[in-house]
Amino acid sequence: MLLSFTFLKEKVGMKEVAGVTVAMLGVILLSTGGNVGSLAGSVFLGNLLQVGVAASYAVSGIVGKALLKKYQPMLVVTLTFVFGAVLLTFFAVVFERNLWPAKLSSEVMVALLLLSFMYCLGLVCWYDVLQHTGVFRLYVLLFTMPVLAVLISVMVLRESFTALDIAFSGLTLLGVGITQLGKTN
Repeated sequence: MLLSFTFLKEKVGMKEVAGVTVAMLGVILLSTGGNVGSLAGSVFLGNLLQVGVAASYAVSGIVGKALLKKYQPMLVVTLTFVFGAVLLTFFAVVFERNLWPAKLSSEVMVALLLLSFMYCLGLVCWYDVLQHTGVFRLYVLLFTMPVLAVLISVMVLRESFTALDIAFSGLTLLGVGITQLGKTN
């Protein structure tokens, strides 16, 4: 929100600030099961990495929007994949070389290719929409991801879904809804 306001001069009003605050509170409560004190506990590194992911998404939105003024979404996605592949390969070689399997099965290779294709297709669509939409307006929708993750964990992994999960998911979606109220395109 701050980056889109600062670098792209997007309008951010009180409604947007209130919506993001409510959504962020919902995500924090959903992620901690309502025990905010656990943020500094044994999962601190994971929470710190989540903040890094959020910062990465924020910067990629600003850089992506700037690139889309000059280039088509497919080129931006290609650049994203190449940059990400180089970066991830470097870190995998440096930090996780001993964790690599001796051999990957053909099923794993096909799954990786399908996931890469679907991700690439999703990114092309994402950047296509980003060409015509403000970064803040589009990226605030990412607050729905934890809610979707909880729903998928319930349906696929048969994890429990409590009344608190429902309330915190609702709070998150309410925050997203507040930011989107009155917007037409």
